[in-house]
Amino acid sequence: MLYQTIVGTWPVQPMSGEQEREYCQRITDYMLKTMREAKVFTSWLNPSEPHEQAMTRFVEMVLSPANAAFRRDFGELASRVARYGVYNSLAQLAIKIGAPGVPDFYQGTELWDFSLVDPDNRRPVDYEKRRRLLENLGDPAELLEHPEDGRLKLFATTTMLKARRAAHDLFRCGRYEPLAIDGSAREHVFAFARVLGQRQAIVAVPRLVASLQPDGSAPTGEVWRDTRIAVPDDAPRCYRQAFTGECAAVIEEGGRRWMRAADVFARFPIALLEAA
Repeated sequence: MLYQTIVGTWPVQPMSGEQEREYCQRITDYMLKTMREAKVFTSWLNPSEPHEQAMTRFVEMVLSPANAAFRRDFGELASRVARYGVYNSLAQLAIKIGAPGVPDFYQGTELWDFSLVDPDNRRPVDYEKRRRLLENLGDPAELLEHPEDGRLKLFATTTMLKARRAAHDLFRCGRYEPLAIDGSAREHVFAFARVLGQRQAIVAVPRLVASLQPDGSAPTGEVWRDTRIAVPDDAPRCYRQAFTGECAAVIEEGGRRWMRAADVFARFPIALLEAA
């Protein structure tokens, strides 16, 4: 559990000495809470000081800068996991905003958030930093190349919330329609439409990206090969990708209407598609 926690919370940017000490304390506090609530060797009512001290020493040893061999090997693993975590996070974000219901955002999650359970997730949020980043989001391609500062997630969040606000009735009242996927990478796509009368929007996201892109690169463009996404019967001739402004054409094959996944994910790994 400790190692899973460290992998899931390891910062994407290098830490200063002070930040490393703070991180070690956060992990220690989390493990202490976990042990006490498990009530196996210690608990809130009957704390076992020897067990808790041993746990603290072990966490400090694991995270010590002097533990160079572990830090080197672990750093490589954490970096690889984080890269796929970016695509999973974006996919979850797109589904949350596009699916039926009210999208809920916990404080600070506009950027990558590595908070643990309370009280760790109640730390002050730097809203001024978020305002600054919001004013300088940049080009989607550049954001994909440098995801570590969180602008990529902020860009995706902002774009989808604006689209949702502009089509409020569609996302509030429109029916949910799952879309069929076909082709060699069909197991790696999830897509659905929101439909209200003649209006519609499509959300498409990648899944299981580690087996699709073993090198960790973004699942965009021709990596999708012959994969295609079915669209509703009354689909327009093309859909506009909200994140890039590009058009994904609708084609007819086998008596059905489709979009090529390579067009949908041409330059961005998630898609919100609106009638062009």
